[in-house]
Amino acid sequence: GNIGQVSSGLTLNIVTSVPNATEPSLQASSDSGRSSSDRITLRTTPTFVGTGTSGDTVQLYDGLQLIGTGQVVAGNWSITVSALSEDSYILRALVIDSAGNASSFSAGLGVTIDTSRPIAPVITGSNLLKSVATPIISGTAEALSVVSLYESLHLIGTTTADSLGNWTLTTSSLVDASYSLKATATDIAGNTSSDSTSVNMLVDTVVPNAPAINPITTFALDQVLVGTGEPGSTLSIYDGANLIGSVTVGIGGSWTFTTPTLSNSSHTFTAVQVDSVGNTSVASSPARTIPAIQIAALYGANGLDDSSIAATASQYGAGGITAIDNAAKAALINDVIDKLPSSAVDTQAELIALAAIVKAIFETAAGE
Repeated sequence: GNIGQVSSGLTLNIVTSVPNATEPSLQASSDSGRSSSDRITLRTTPTFVGTGTSGDTVQLYDGLQLIGTGQVVAGNWSITVSALSEDSYILRALVIDSAGNASSFSAGLGVTIDTSRPIAPVITGSNLLKSVATPIISGTAEALSVVSLYESLHLIGTTTADSLGNWTLTTSSLVDASYSLKATATDIAGNTSSDSTSVNMLVDTVVPNAPAINPITTFALDQVLVGTGEPGSTLSIYDGANLIGSVTVGIGGSWTFTTPTLSNSSHTFTAVQVDSVGNTSVASSPARTIPAIQIAALYGANGLDDSSIAATASQYGAGGITAIDNAAKAALINDVIDKLPSSAVDTQAELIALAAIVKAIFETAAGE
């Protein structure tokens, strides 16, 4: 029946309140790729962070599977999870206080782990020819990926592919030279593709010199024009302001072009050349002209004696045939030409010679 001494007091703290849930966030340094807040990452062991009451324990779940545990220290917690496979996840956090009371699950946090490299992009075309220092390049790639264009190891442009995977960019300024281009694509998570197939490109911004048309010595209704230009360039041939055809300059720099049948009037020919990349020259100079009287003579000299030429003295004079200075002389030379073949009047010298004969006939008749 002896009674001992009373023990020292024991204080019990009864805690029945449920702790508040904590919202997990993907740490910015774990959110790789284009954005540090889109929760799309190539990191397979990402870190998640949040706030809470110091001393509480935070558990992180993927569905009902516990994937990480951390302690709240100075109001903050951090959990680096073990390796996650490529997939989309909805993660929730649970808080357990020092008394063992558990919170409800937090709202879900959507996270995507993407470790797949996008397919290599494609540069449209081959052996590209560009006439500007900042050419436009296009191609295809994974939709919404960032395309980086390189010349050797030098980055010369970036752009983002559209929702269909098409992309276009304007390069940085380039000097005239030959280039080998390649491209890579980086997806939203930060995965980068292998290099595209290389594509050659020539940048040539130099405007070619004007081509030349040789003097025309023999005239024809289907006139043959001969001249020089930049080898490989394309020449556009003009009669006045009218484009009448084109021809490619040969390897040696020479070219030949036959006009469509010319109308019965004067004709003035020039040429403009466009090189292989599209640079356009100024027009050739001097222009080569066939006077109207020379064309009239070619039309008249058909050997049919059908009065198919009725040129006036003024038309002869305008064409440099000054010996025909009145209507009578014009009528006589017209009659002579009408009976001749075209080969007899296909040079100016031949017309001048005929005019001299006609003039002499008139002088003889006048007793001069």
